[in-house]
Amino acid sequence: MPTFPTYSIKWNATGDTAAPIGSFLNFGVAGTKASDVLAFSISRGIGDVFTGLQPGECEIVLDNFAGAYSPANATSSYYNVLRPGVQVYIYGEVTGEVGADLEHELFFGSIDEIRVRPELDAPRQVTIRCRDGLKFLQDKTITTSMFISYNIGSLASAVLSLCNIRGDVGFSEFTQAVDDINDVTVFASFDRREALGVLQEIAEAGGYKSYVDGAGVVRFRNRYFDQEGAAAASYNNFFSMDYARSDESVYNRIQITGQPRERSSSVSTLAWVTTPVEITASAGVGFFLTYLDPTNSEPVFADTMVLPVNSSDYTTNTQSGGGGTDRTATTSASVTFFGGSAVCSLFNGSGDTVYLNKFQVRGQPIQRKPNITVEVNDSSSQLVYGLKAFSFENNLIAEQFFLEDYADFIRLRNREPSDALSVVIRNDFSDIAGAVRMVSFELAQLIHIREPDNLGINGLYSIRGLEHSVQFNEAGWIHEVKLDLDAFRDQKNLILDHATFGVLDGDRQLGF
Repeated sequence: MPTFPTYSIKWNATGDTAAPIGSFLNFGVAGTKASDVLAFSISRGIGDVFTGLQPGECEIVLDNFAGAYSPANATSSYYNVLRPGVQVYIYGEVTGEVGADLEHELFFGSIDEIRVRPELDAPRQVTIRCRDGLKFLQDKTITTSMFISYNIGSLASAVLSLCNIRGDVGFSEFTQAVDDINDVTVFASFDRREALGVLQEIAEAGGYKSYVDGAGVVRFRNRYFDQEGAAAASYNNFFSMDYARSDESVYNRIQITGQPRERSSSVSTLAWVTTPVEITASAGVGFFLTYLDPTNSEPVFADTMVLPVNSSDYTTNTQSGGGGTDRTATTSASVTFFGGSAVCSLFNGSGDTVYLNKFQVRGQPIQRKPNITVEVNDSSSQLVYGLKAFSFENNLIAEQFFLEDYADFIRLRNREPSDALSVVIRNDFSDIAGAVRMVSFELAQLIHIREPDNLGINGLYSIRGLEHSVQFNEAGWIHEVKLDLDAFRDQKNLILDHATFGVLDGDRQLGF
């Protein structure tokens, strides 16, 4: 049997994976305190169409009796090293573990805040608060080009890449992993939108799910990922358990609204300058222009944009209003086109101050068509539980057949109450097939739960929420893991784009 884990926290301010700044902070070795770490806690969860995607959080408490971790203490070896923005990596290792990765990732993120308690009448401590890579999506505004007939998985990957969450591997990077998804959106574009909200909208477009794992990988999952895999572990002993079956998650009237769009067959003027713009001699100006639908003047996405042509699309003169000398020939224009706006730059190559009296951007607008709303009802569920409605709008969905299948998919999964189960496991590091169970738990894993005496539970559950709480005190140390679980629901559907569930047998029906 392996020994208890050694927990390690390291930080990295340079992006150098070979020589991370700072030392390892270990405790739990043979039950003794080996560093200034007093406790840490981690909380992560899965976002989907029902639950908004949020960054995972971590809190680390350090003994700061000597002031070593005070950010303003210039005499500390950690001065200007341990600071907001620095990456933090937490993992557990088990000596003697066989047949598994010795380094079990628990959290990867970066520091948000360092809070110091210097008073003498209480323990001198430092609390470090961190969030994972999703915080960069929450804090970042993105503008994209137009995606036409584009794969949903590729769209999610493109959004993550815009936020510098790439497919690289290494301690210095937040990374991404996107499942194979065969669904396609007809039109997609995002103009100055919060990136986390964009990823949530993509997830809602087809019942997808997303989360960040312990290694910092932002994972975007297909809608049937929780139908896959085998149980990672089996449990029948718990420190505590909370079970509920309620109609809170029951939805028996599903209404989804999509937004069809159609590209105009002709090129139109979509944006323009309304007042003269002054450009001094041998200098430039820049500005944003938002596209407007030529039929109703509402903001619109556009495609097949035309680079501005001098004299036709823009003119400059030495006098405001078009008088004086025409300097259009010595004025150059550069435009970067996005899906719903353009960044325009003009340079005045003459020795005179000139005025931009005309400037326009042309292209083919992607015009909004009347909304399509699909509603499905489950009369038998409504008879038992009453009317339980769920509705949302999504601009990435444009096809009625997809809307109908999607609404029916939600109805089938949510027409009956489901088990809401939460369990807490404490200091259980027994080794099954080389997997240290508590340390290696991860979101989206399937585990087998058995409690036959009181609840009569004996089945598979998927991990939707995960919390680690590790603390050291005079009596020893405690590691608790709280798992929020969803009952595994084998819908017996035939999923045509799936290797396993796309095989027809006598027990499957056609699925979404």
